[in-house]
Amino acid sequence: MTDIFNNFDKRDFARPGKSNVLSSNAMLACSHPIAASVGIELLKSGGNAVDAAIAMNAVLCIAEPHMTGVGGDCFVMLSVDGSTNIKALNGSGKSSSNAKASALRKNNLSLITPEMPDAITYQELCSMESAP
Repeated sequence: MTDIFNNFDKRDFARPGKSNVLSSNAMLACSHPIAASVGIELLKSGGNAVDAAIAMNAVLCIAEPHMTGVGGDCFVMLSVDGSTNIKALNGSGKSSSNAKASALRKNNLSLITPEMPDAITYQELCSMESAP
């Protein structure tokens, strides 16, 4: 493992670029260091990726209110069972004030694909499964 860490190019912080990141247990990405540290602490204390994402979003609503907010956009790629079966959620855009989850349940809809007309009025609920 030491060889892996020693073979990374050292970043010159005087130039634009991205730092190398390596982890053997968990990883998260966030635009604010305080929000990232909250997510890391949550993972260390036994939380999962969803817990960390929700906690980081809560911090971002305060740390970067100009960038996000409560009820803002949400983009997720998640493996519920830890397998390579990745689920993607595009929770972006505005929904009609008349769009109700109860209407979906009444019609026995648990998934809205991008091809469905409901994807326009329920944009924040669009879900896509990854290709095998």
